Amino acid sequence: MSTPLPARHERLFDENDSPVPDEIGLLAHRIGAIALFALIAMQFIWHLAWLPPERVPVGIVLALMVIPLAVPAFFLLFGAKKALFWAGFIAMLHFCHGVMEAWSSSTALVPGLIEATLAAIVCCAAGWHGLARRVYWRKLVNQASE
Repeated sequence: MSTPLPARHERLFDENDSPVPDEIGLLAHRIGAIALFALIAMQFIWHLAWLPPERVPVGIVLALMVIPLAVPAFFLLFGAKKALFWAGFIAMLHFCHGVMEAWSSSTALVPGLIEATLAAIVCCAAGWHGLARRVYWRKLVNQASE
């Protein structure tokens, strides 16, 4: 169901003020949020139970791995619109870490690949959500210009 728009809607061309429904990209947002919390849980499982660090205290490793992810996760819980974007940005570092661990250590192959996969899902979901909204917005602009 499309919303009727006036032929000359001045604010339609402002992407941040356009009448794009919030439901657009909601599935991607949910998938990204689930993957983000799974990535945080994966850090605890990996560093506390699966392969605890040998040379560095566990608390320092968890602080470095979890706190950057926990900040956007906290804002995501309260509905901040850009939280998934920042989570995707931070997840790129976790993707690199997961790939490096999987490549360099045979014992860290499985947790490294899991971390890289979850991080890739967070990144893709953040992009998918924004892309879905932009495609819908572009459709509204094209309808209004006809």
